Amino acid sequence: MFTMPQTTGIPYAPYTVTVSLKRVQFSETYVPIPSTAHSPDEVEYVYSPCRRLLVIMVRRTKAEAAATREALLDAAEEVFLERGVANASLDLISRRAGVTRGALYWHFRNKGDLFRAMLDRVRMPFEDLITALDDPTLADRPLEALRLGCHAGVKHLDTPHHRRVHSILLHHCERSTDFDPLEVKDEIADECREVFLRHFRQAQINQQLREGLTPEQATRLFHYALSGQFWEWLRAPDAYSLREHGPELVDTLIGLIRRDPD
Repeated sequence: MFTMPQTTGIPYAPYTVTVSLKRVQFSETYVPIPSTAHSPDEVEYVYSPCRRLLVIMVRRTKAEAAATREALLDAAEEVFLERGVANASLDLISRRAGVTRGALYWHFRNKGDLFRAMLDRVRMPFEDLITALDDPTLADRPLEALRLGCHAGVKHLDTPHHRRVHSILLHHCERSTDFDPLEVKDEIADECREVFLRHFRQAQINQQLREGLTPEQATRLFHYALSGQFWEWLRAPDAYSLREHGPELVDTLIGLIRRDPD
């Protein structure tokens, strides 16, 4: 390890460094190279024992680091869509982003971590869609909460970016030795089913659920119908308008599930 005294504030002033290696301590003076040196608060000092050199490393700003992370996520989307998740290599993703593989590992532990981060950029839990409606009266109208939440979700999903990522999730995911992206798909599906079931149970308590229909049956009907529509849309998005037909299906399903007024 090494210790460095306080600098004088002069960017290219010599620095005396005290180095301790296996109980041997010595001091040497190093002069930063002007072409690579920056002000003292902008650089990192890393001692290389094998060369007895002080390496001057420019610290990346938070904005630069965030830009690198976004570039890696954009590249991952492209490569996953082109080759599938299992066949996408981290080398190719880092090259596509124009960064080193070391930079990729600085931001993401492995392909699974990168895949989840890509999903997190577009993922909005269904419960958050309902909360964003900011309507306290929906607590007593669980079916209406589901209906409006689904309408909001359609608008959220029907964008090129969201379409691309969810297409990867549904049509370009394969199991591999690295990780199982299908587990992520199951997590999202389970999360949606849990919200659906909770609202249908509340509808049953409020006597708003159609007679003879259990909350579990309503959940399966709602989930499978919406999942099928979403899958078909991603399979051929140009032939099907989710923004137009999605709300229609939601309204039809809620009408089938809601108890007829007396």
